[in-house]
This record gives sequence, C-alpha cells and structure tokens, in this order.
Amino acid sequence: LIVSSSLLRDGPLGSRVGALYAVNTAGAVIGTVVSGFWLIGWWGLERTFLVAAVINIAAGAVAVVAAPRWDRGPATARNEPVGPLRVSPSITPGARRLVLAAFVVSGLVTLALEVVWFRELVLFLESSTYAFTVMLATVLVGISAGSAVATPLLRRWADIRLLAVVEIGVGLAALVSFFLLSKSYGVVSRAADLIGTGQLTLVIVASALAML
Repeated sequence: LIVSSSLLRDGPLGSRVGALYAVNTAGAVIGTVVSGFWLIGWWGLERTFLVAAVINIAAGAVAVVAAPRWDRGPATARNEPVGPLRVSPSITPGARRLVLAAFVVSGLVTLALEVVWFRELVLFLESSTYAFTVMLATVLVGISAGSAVATPLLRRWADIRLLAVVEIGVGLAALVSFFLLSKSYGVVSRAADLIGTGQLTLVIVASALAML
C-alpha cells in the first residue's frame, strides 16, 4: 500500500520506488536464468544454494557499509518534501476497496497461472528444471518491465477504468498464451528441421515469447 500510494504523489519517491522494484526484479531474472540453466547443472543444488547465500550476505554487507555515506548527503535531498496525494475523482473510497480486492484476486490468479504454465511447459521441455526456469524468468521479466513503466502511467491515468481495461487485457492475453504454447512445439519442430538449429533452444524462446 505504501508503494502504491507513493506512485501517485508528487516528487521523486514514486519513480525511485518503481525503478528500485524494476532493478531488483531484473536481478531476480538473471539469478533465475543462471541458476536454472547453468549453476544447478554444474554444481548441484547444494552449491547453488551456497552461492546464492554468499551473494546475499555480500549485498547486505555492502548496503550496511554504504548506508552511512548516503545519509551524509545534502540535507535538501534527504528532507525533500513530498507533494500531496493526487487521486482521480473517480476513485471513491468504495472504488479503492474494489481496487484492493482486484489486486488480491489478480495476485491469486497470477500464481495459479504460473503453475498451469509450468505444467504445460513440462510437456514440451525435456527437463522440469528448464520448464520452471523459463516460466519464472518470463514472469519476472514482465513484472520488471511493468514496474519500470507503472509510475508515468499512473501519473497520467490514475483511473479505475484503466485498471479494468488492464485486467481484461491480461485475462485475454492469458488465454492467447495457452493457444500459442499448444502450437509452439509443432512450429518449432518444423523450424528446427529447416534451419538445423537445436530444438531445445527454439522451444525455450518460443515458450518465453508465448507467455510474455
């Protein structure tokens, strides 16, 4: 809720939060791809977990060391006032509750959609690890891209009707993704025979594009 409200305020807080979330999720994409396609195969699960733990500890240590330096920045930057919350007149208290309910349902459906996508990809990919990696990395790419563009969109069109259009579009896109995934394997098989490229790579690319 704090993040959502900050996106609608004047000042740089909203854009900073959106950029932070986008960068953080982009890092998750890199970690997912590297772990799923290389580290687990090279070093196994235990060593991959250890590498992730060491990187997390290092990131935390850097944050602790760097924080005092950032705190000593100009006072005007630290105490920059945040403008009042600007909300579209169409967003009444009842509409706000409706928005929160839509977020809850959308989150539940998205998690369920990830499971269904994974189950469908297992039919096409040789490894369940690859299937999960492709699904999760694709979902995270979408989250990262959405976070990067959310702030300017909300500042222009903070309207509940926009949310309705987006949710309907997401639902239709999910249906289209199932159709594309069901057709991708046959198309990829023919393409691999024609151009002589590894079929697994083409399936991964086609599956990612279908879900994205």
